[in-house]
Order: sequence, then structure tokens, then C-alpha cells
Amino acid sequence: MEQGHEFLARLGKTKLRPGGMEGTGWILDQAELTPEKKVLEVGCNMGVNLIKLAQTYHCNMEGVDRFEPALDKARKAIQEHALDAKIHVQKADARKLPFEDESFDIVINEAMLTMLATNSKVACLKEYFRVLKPGGMLLTHDVCMDDHKSEHLRELREILKISVHPLDEKKWTALYEEAGFSEPKRKVGKLIFLRPKGLIRDEGLFGFLKIMLNGLKKKNFARFKSMRKFFRKHQDGFHYIVMAGKKPE
Repeated sequence: MEQGHEFLARLGKTKLRPGGMEGTGWILDQAELTPEKKVLEVGCNMGVNLIKLAQTYHCNMEGVDRFEPALDKARKAIQEHALDAKIHVQKADARKLPFEDESFDIVINEAMLTMLATNSKVACLKEYFRVLKPGGMLLTHDVCMDDHKSEHLRELREILKISVHPLDEKKWTALYEEAGFSEPKRKVGKLIFLRPKGLIRDEGLFGFLKIMLNGLKKKNFARFKSMRKFFRKHQDGFHYIVMAGKKPE
């Protein structure tokens, strides 16, 4: 069966981050992007963010992902936007990045670390630290879970059809610090990306109506309903967390 993000994308959802545009906006505010900065996006998927950032901030972008079909779509989109000189993508594992030490000013990684076990989270964060220049910034966007909600993880994994591993705020912070990022900034917010307010905010009214109509179709309804019910029921225990960690100079 489709994983949760694939199911939502098929319904028409284009903003698939836990905190939607609110969370992504926060991490971009921390980045202070300029044309001179070199940026790496880990888990770039089809290159949507790479293209938007290159067009908006005119910075040089590098993207990596583990899935070649997504990268093929990214390369096609990059060519269509005439951004070959600004953006390059390649297949790579986040735990062993194919870049030299101190190569980037900014590393962005959204909605990926949540899906990894703790040892893989640590390996990724250490790699991000390694490839960042002194004074460089790591920006991440994930799911935050209160300790008392850990009993509901099995239900969440069943709904999403993937073995997610969210952490509480203290544990996310501790992982950053273990990797070498001292006193990382962070923001925690509500997961409202499947509620009407969040859908309209991220997708616009037309996008909201499209998602709702697709979600009401017979083949989609049961799963769409169960996802919305879970996040509404546990809205006090599951949140999004965005973090910004600076590599010491």
C-alpha cells in the first residue's frame, strides 16, 4: 500500500512537510539566503524546493536523494526552468554524502529524519555537520512527539504505512548537540496540515477543494478519514518541530 506522503500527493497535496508552509517559512527565515551561499538539500525528491530557492534567492543549489525516479523528474524540471547552471542533483545516501568537508553554507533536510531510527539520525546529523563550513547552518523540519504519546506510535505507523520514529523536543535537541551544534534554535507548532485551516493555508482554496473531493472518493475515503481522525484526536501530543543549528566558527 502507498505510504502516507504518496497517498496525500495523489489526492493533490503539494506541501507535504509536517508544519506545511509555516514550518518551511521559519527555517528559510533562519537561513538568510543570498546569491553567494551554497546550499545542499538532502531528500530533494523531485526538486520543487531547489527550483523555488534558486529562482527566489539565486543561490547555487545541490540536491541529493536516494530514489532515482524522483531525481529523473527533478532533472527534467530543472532543465525546463533553465536552471542547469544553478542546480545539480545526484543519488546519494544522507549517511555518507559524496562531498568534501566544509562544502556548504546551508544544509536543508525536511521530513526525512523522522523516518529514521536513532542511529541513522545521528549518522545523518554528523554528515551534515561535516559538510558544513564553519559558521554554516543546518535546518530541519520533522515530527515532534510528546513522551506520553509513544503508545500511539503503532497506530501512526499503520496509518502512514511507514515505520516513523518521531522524538520529543528534548531528544531532538540532544541529537543536534551530540552532532556538534551548540544551542540550536527551534520552534514547535501544531500539526494542522490535514485540517481545513491548514489545507487552505498551504494549498489555497482550490487546492483544498481538490484534496477534499479526492479524499471523499470511495477508494480513498476510509484512509483519508482515518488519517484526519488520528491527527485530530492526538493534536496535543504530535507536533511539527523546525530546528536551526549553527556549526561553530
